[in-house]
Amino acid sequence: MATSHETLSTKERIIEGASELFALKGYDGTSVRDIATHCDCNVSAVNYHFKNKENLYWEIYARAYEWFEAGGKQLAEQSQSTEDLARRLFEFLLSDRQHVKNTFKLLISDAIGKPDEDRFLVYFE
Repeated sequence: MATSHETLSTKERIIEGASELFALKGYDGTSVRDIATHCDCNVSAVNYHFKNKENLYWEIYARAYEWFEAGGKQLAEQSQSTEDLARRLFEFLLSDRQHVKNTFKLLISDAIGKPDEDRFLVYFE
Protein backbone atom coordinates (compact mmCIF):
# COMPACT_ATOMS: atom_id res chain seq x y z
CA MET A 1 0.00 0.00 0.00
CA ALA A 2 1.31 3.46 -0.93
CA THR A 3 2.13 5.97 1.77
CA SER A 4 0.86 9.53 1.57
CA HIS A 5 4.38 10.61 0.49
CA GLU A 6 4.27 8.15 -2.42
CA THR A 7 0.87 9.36 -3.61
CA LEU A 8 1.98 13.00 -3.89
CA SER A 9 3.02 14.33 -7.29
CA THR A 10 6.71 15.07 -7.73
CA LYS A 11 6.00 18.80 -7.56
CA GLU A 12 4.09 18.44 -4.28
CA ARG A 13 6.81 16.20 -2.82
CA ILE A 14 9.37 18.86 -3.68
CA ILE A 15 7.29 21.61 -2.07
CA GLU A 16 6.66 19.55 1.06
CA GLY A 17 10.27 18.41 1.41
CA ALA A 18 11.78 21.80 0.62
CA SER A 19 9.48 23.44 3.14
CA GLU A 20 10.77 21.07 5.82
CA LEU A 21 14.39 21.77 4.90
CA PHE A 22 13.97 25.54 4.64
CA ALA A 23 12.24 25.63 8.03
CA LEU A 24 15.04 23.54 9.54
CA LYS A 25 18.15 24.89 7.77
CA GLY A 26 17.06 28.19 6.24
CA TYR A 27 17.33 29.32 2.64
CA ASP A 28 21.12 29.62 2.58
CA GLY A 29 21.60 26.33 4.39
CA THR A 30 19.54 24.35 1.88
CA SER A 31 20.76 23.46 -1.59
CA VAL A 32 18.77 22.20 -4.56
CA ARG A 33 20.73 18.96 -4.25
CA ASP A 34 19.64 18.68 -0.58
CA ILE A 35 16.04 19.15 -1.65
CA ALA A 36 16.28 16.57 -4.43
CA THR A 37 17.88 14.02 -2.11
CA HIS A 38 15.32 14.64 0.63
CA CYS A 39 12.44 14.31 -1.86
CA ASP A 40 13.86 11.27 -3.63
CA CYS A 41 13.95 12.98 -7.02
CA ASN A 42 16.67 14.43 -9.19
CA VAL A 43 17.89 18.02 -9.37
CA SER A 44 16.44 18.41 -12.85
CA ALA A 45 12.94 17.74 -11.45
CA VAL A 46 13.34 20.63 -9.02
CA ASN A 47 14.57 22.88 -11.82
CA TYR A 48 11.81 21.70 -14.17
CA HIS A 49 9.02 22.58 -11.76
CA PHE A 50 10.49 25.78 -10.27
CA LYS A 51 13.42 26.92 -12.46
CA ASN A 52 15.51 27.65 -9.36
CA LYS A 53 15.63 27.49 -5.57
CA GLU A 54 14.37 31.05 -5.17
CA ASN A 55 11.16 30.36 -7.12
CA LEU A 56 10.61 27.24 -5.04
CA TYR A 57 11.00 29.29 -1.87
CA TRP A 58 8.49 31.84 -3.19
CA GLU A 59 6.01 29.04 -3.88
CA ILE A 60 6.34 27.88 -0.30
CA TYR A 61 5.95 31.46 0.93
CA ALA A 62 2.83 31.96 -1.20
CA ARG A 63 1.25 28.84 0.24
CA ALA A 64 2.09 29.94 3.77
CA TYR A 65 0.62 33.37 3.08
CA GLU A 66 -2.60 31.86 1.71
CA TRP A 67 -2.78 29.50 4.71
CA PHE A 68 -2.40 32.40 7.13
CA GLU A 69 -4.83 34.66 5.29
CA ALA A 70 -7.55 32.01 5.09
CA GLY A 71 -7.03 30.91 8.68
CA GLY A 72 -6.91 34.48 9.97
CA LYS A 73 -10.18 35.39 8.28
CA GLN A 74 -11.89 32.32 9.70
CA LEU A 75 -10.56 33.04 13.19
CA ALA A 76 -11.70 36.67 13.01
CA GLU A 77 -15.22 35.54 12.10
CA GLN A 78 -15.32 33.00 14.95
CA SER A 79 -13.82 35.18 17.68
CA GLN A 80 -15.96 36.86 20.29
CA SER A 81 -13.42 39.48 21.36
CA THR A 82 -9.93 40.78 20.64
CA GLU A 83 -8.61 38.63 23.47
CA ASP A 84 -10.32 35.57 22.01
CA LEU A 85 -8.91 36.35 18.57
CA ALA A 86 -5.39 36.73 19.97
CA ARG A 87 -5.63 33.37 21.76
CA ARG A 88 -7.02 31.61 18.69
CA LEU A 89 -4.41 33.22 16.45
CA PHE A 90 -1.60 32.08 18.73
CA GLU A 91 -2.94 28.51 18.71
CA PHE A 92 -3.35 28.66 14.92
CA LEU A 93 0.27 29.74 14.44
CA LEU A 94 1.47 26.95 16.72
CA SER A 95 -0.49 24.43 14.66
CA ASP A 96 1.89 24.76 11.69
CA ARG A 97 5.23 26.09 12.84
CA GLN A 98 6.85 25.20 9.53
CA HIS A 99 4.76 27.78 7.63
CA VAL A 100 5.48 30.38 10.27
CA LYS A 101 9.24 29.69 10.30
CA ASN A 102 9.49 29.90 6.53
CA THR A 103 7.51 33.13 6.38
CA PHE A 104 9.57 34.89 9.03
CA LYS A 105 12.84 33.59 7.64
CA LEU A 106 11.89 35.02 4.27
CA LEU A 107 10.98 38.38 5.74
CA ILE A 108 14.33 38.76 7.51
CA SER A 109 16.55 37.22 4.83
CA ASP A 110 18.91 39.36 2.80
CA ALA A 111 19.56 36.43 0.44
CA ILE A 112 16.17 36.53 -1.23
CA GLY A 113 15.01 39.42 -3.38
CA LYS A 114 11.73 39.98 -5.13
CA PRO A 115 10.51 36.97 -7.10
CA ASP A 116 11.11 36.82 -10.82
CA GLU A 117 7.66 35.49 -11.64
CA ASP A 118 4.72 37.88 -11.99
CA ARG A 119 2.36 35.66 -10.01
CA PHE A 120 4.29 36.45 -6.82
CA LEU A 121 4.46 40.22 -7.27
CA VAL A 122 1.05 40.55 -5.61
CA TYR A 123 2.86 40.16 -2.29
CA PHE A 124 4.73 43.43 -2.92
CA GLU A 125 1.76 45.64 -3.74
